[in-house]
Amino acid sequence: MNGRRRINVAVVGDRGVGKTSLITSAAQEVFSERPVPVLPPTRFPTDFAVVSEPVDVIAFDTSSRPEDAQAVDETIKAADVVIVCFDAQRKGTLQRLRSDWLPRITHLRPAAPVIIACCKDDTEETLPTDQVREFMEGLIREFPVIEVSIRTSSRKLRSVLDVFYQAIKTVLYPKAPLLDASTGRLTTPCVKALLRIFLMCDSDGVRRRNRCCCCCCCCCC
Repeated sequence: MNGRRRINVAVVGDRGVGKTSLITSAAQEVFSERPVPVLPPTRFPTDFAVVSEPVDVIAFDTSSRPEDAQAVDETIKAADVVIVCFDAQRKGTLQRLRSDWLPRITHLRPAAPVIIACCKDDTEETLPTDQVREFMEGLIREFPVIEVSIRTSSRKLRSVLDVFYQAIKTVLYPKAPLLDASTGRLTTPCVKALLRIFLMCDSDGVRRRNRCCCCCCCCCC
């Protein structure tokens, strides 16, 4: 034991969406034109992210072969956070977020936060921004486990680090106890806690005001 908290990050998505390249470009800051089919578990540098506690971040690449579906399910079950990738140039991979990946993740690992990575966002053939935004807005309303969607390019090393940094943040600083994602409102326990803090902080002020009022009354008498 090294005293560091371990964060398991599952990276899933359809075949060819850029899962392996996303991990490699984020962990090693290099892009390969011919990535291996599936990476072994990849440990990120210890100074990868500046957060409130020391963490070991391990990314788990997953296979897209049908015969490996059970292994993918087991990876999802063991994950602290799941990154779901789609190809910015293939509409079908975007639509399968709703029809396949998100129902599958919420069934296997209901409590796990989800980061959506829009990969290969680096050519003129990418899907229209307005179309992707409209789809994602509906998807977030339907699946509150989604924390954020990020457009990335592994080839250009653009926003790849942000994807994993956001994944780490969702584990270390979960918003679920504070915010009801389905309504956009603070949770009842959060409201009660804030009210208690307010009353505790304000109690001296109330007493001071009461004392001032008593003094004023005495002076007037």
